[in-house]
Amino acid sequence: MKSKNGFCLLVAIMTLLFMPTGCSIVEQSPNYVLDISESSISIATNGGTAVIAVTASEPWGAVPDQDSPWCSLALNDTRLTVICTANKTGSYRKAIITVSTTSHKSTTLSVKQSGS
Repeated sequence: MKSKNGFCLLVAIMTLLFMPTGCSIVEQSPNYVLDISESSISIATNGGTAVIAVTASEPWGAVPDQDSPWCSLALNDTRLTVICTANKTGSYRKAIITVSTTSHKSTTLSVKQSGS
């Protein structure tokens, strides 16, 4: 019986000595970049386009919100072109374009257009 208690004590001491202390290996994450030259633009009532410079360290894309079929986009490596139709509704309207990268970094562009 004495040797069983001694063995249990030894296992308990070894467990405490070699138990993880909460330290972990910290992986350094890459510095992903996503910048757009404007955060808000205004488009004339009769429609038009605006070109926004995009700086990204990885592939990116852009999409307008679902309530903005009047606003379409063209993309290349460094530019986002916003194309808006004429606003014949008589009311102010606004679109939000989300620009995001493959690592899920994102930013938004607000597009405003007054009514006729």
